[in-house]
Amino acid sequence: MIQRIQSLFLFGIVALLTISLFLPVWTNEEPGTAIEVNAFAISKKADQTNKIPDHVAEAISQEESAWYIAFTMLVAASLAGFTILKYNNRTLQILLCNINTLVISALIGTYFIAIPKAKTMMAVSSDGHYGFAYFTPIACLLLVQAAAFYIKKDDKLIKSVDRIR
Repeated sequence: MIQRIQSLFLFGIVALLTISLFLPVWTNEEPGTAIEVNAFAISKKADQTNKIPDHVAEAISQEESAWYIAFTMLVAASLAGFTILKYNNRTLQILLCNINTLVISALIGTYFIAIPKAKTMMAVSSDGHYGFAYFTPIACLLLVQAAAFYIKKDDKLIKSVDRIR
């Protein structure tokens, strides 16, 4: 049923990944420029605190699409939402949780593609700052494994009740 604990875990995945779509994954600020990796783009912008001219700021600014991060976030979130709705088919729910584990792992992999690309754009040696969205896939992996555990527990309980009849 939808009010089970595993549904709350799966809803947590949907909420975390939806919030992560709009928060930065990684940021770095150097004198004169700032770079940010979010779910949609890798953007390098001129720091406006030094009051540099607009034409110089436009020359410094760059933006590169990072649609693959947003795509994997949306796939993982929608897969978790779909899994919630399949509460009457526990074996399918377990399968969908396992697939979602792979998709969330792929999301972590996209971070390992985007962040080094951002570092080469800026040519920096410092590590930068990891944002909230960087850590959400780890929390989502824990939540999907907890949901799968409780789905298996429910399935085992239902099978034991059927055996008693």
